[in-house]
Amino acid sequence: IALLAGCSFIPSHERPAAPVPQAYAQPGSEMPTTAKAAADIDWKEYFTDPRLQTLLGIALENNRDLRVAMLNVEGLLNLRDLGGTPTRDGCVLAPGRLWRSENQTLLAPHALDALVAAGLSDVIDLRSNFEMQNSPSPFAARPGVAYHHHSYFSADTDAGVLAKAIPWEGKVQSLRTGDENADIYLDYVQERPDSVLAAVRAVAHARGAALVHCAVGKDRTGFTVALALAAVGVDDELIVADYGAEACGDAVRL
Repeated sequence: IALLAGCSFIPSHERPAAPVPQAYAQPGSEMPTTAKAAADIDWKEYFTDPRLQTLLGIALENNRDLRVAMLNVEGLLNLRDLGGTPTRDGCVLAPGRLWRSENQTLLAPHALDALVAAGLSDVIDLRSNFEMQNSPSPFAARPGVAYHHHSYFSADTDAGVLAKAIPWEGKVQSLRTGDENADIYLDYVQERPDSVLAAVRAVAHARGAALVHCAVGKDRTGFTVALALAAVGVDDELIVADYGAEACGDAVRL
């Protein structure tokens, strides 16, 4: 009888109010002056449910990529915290000690502040003199952050080399192994052992988080981070996996 009468046992459901405007702002309209930019919204303001905040807090304590993601560093490629990486003797790299990324030249001020607030103490810049002079690091003269510039190119003082946008372009490798990348990395050690050693020492002696970077956070950065990981006893397979993550673009983009 209920079916014939058109009755239904399906509970009523009201669509919750959308957290975003129903329509895009029209040309000429102004956003409210009190509205925060998306990049300035803290994650606890976005996720207001206490249970969800607790769950996210636990996840942040146990997941290195999530910890870095919550830094809210907008537009910084290849940014990763190597904390949590196990070593052969059963230890684990402490979080907030070794970071890697591309250069920070184009970052907005609030993004730079986010890195410092998260514990950044040292920046290891592996770019050439030409790259550094034409795109200075925003941390080069920032109070509270130790800036270390260590170029891996021996001809950085040569005017002809500095006139090139890419100092290693056309360079004949002094060592030949049959692997082009290996040849380049061995050249770093042969031509600038002082810079290679100084970069790894800067990581070891950083009082907080050491951020290693070059131009895009790939070759020079990957090479240096690999040495740092090897020095504390990380397995070769894990070192290769970290290098492969940035080579394949499998990194946190914020």
